[in-house]
Amino acid sequence: HNPPHRPPLSPLVSASAAQPPPPVSILQDPCTKPPSTGSREMAAPCTSILNDRLAVLLEDIFLLLPGAADLVRASAACVPFRQIATGSSFLRRFRKTHSPSFIGFVDYHGFRPALRPHTSAPIADAVARAAADFSFSFLPRPNRCSFTGDAGCWNVRDIRGGRVLLDRGPKREKGSVVFPELAVSDPLHRRYRLLPPIPDDLAVLVRDALDLTYSPKRRCQVVLGPVPVPAFKEVKVEPEDEETSFRVIWMAQCRTKPMAFLYSSSTG
Repeated sequence: HNPPHRPPLSPLVSASAAQPPPPVSILQDPCTKPPSTGSREMAAPCTSILNDRLAVLLEDIFLLLPGAADLVRASAACVPFRQIATGSSFLRRFRKTHSPSFIGFVDYHGFRPALRPHTSAPIADAVARAAADFSFSFLPRPNRCSFTGDAGCWNVRDIRGGRVLLDRGPKREKGSVVFPELAVSDPLHRRYRLLPPIPDDLAVLVRDALDLTYSPKRRCQVVLGPVPVPAFKEVKVEPEDEETSFRVIWMAQCRTKPMAFLYSSSTG
């Protein structure tokens, strides 16, 4: 009795292809290949998420967190979580769905963190200790900061929307400063921008500026102005520009008339 004839398997199809693929655990490392069963090598540590769909899913999960403190704790779990939680596009989405927490305020004497029993006291303490730099040591040297108007030091002049406007005059002053050096800083991210000096053709218009009674050794007042919203819907503002844009207003009272100059970070 001869056995029935069976057609041979195609050389392009493995016999194991007929088996269903092994299930993939949702706990599997998202950025490393599954280890081979025949090798004892350890998988490389996860440093990035290679699956775009998984990254989007994690963003949606992080958006469900109650507040910024929970996002900070989640980002500390691993490097991929921190990469997603600190991404600029994700942070813009997070800010739109979560109102900012009150962690304290900045005045002319430094940062005043929220105290217990306020719910933001732990994160405020972390910001005051390590996250932010309210001594402004990242500013151009000499970067000593003063809150009393000392000559040659950076002095806090105004605070708005998380940005701090500082100015400094020369180390040796024979009179009051009319055109100090200006800088707008972000102490939380340790960034700053130096403002260009007022052009000579405009500075020459300022004559006989009077001293300020409430600010010693100054003949001008500098403040951070509000950033206007575009009047037309056709004007598109990039999210990055909207978050980093600012305005600085320089004002002085001359003997015959007041003077004011406006600097915009968008137009220069």
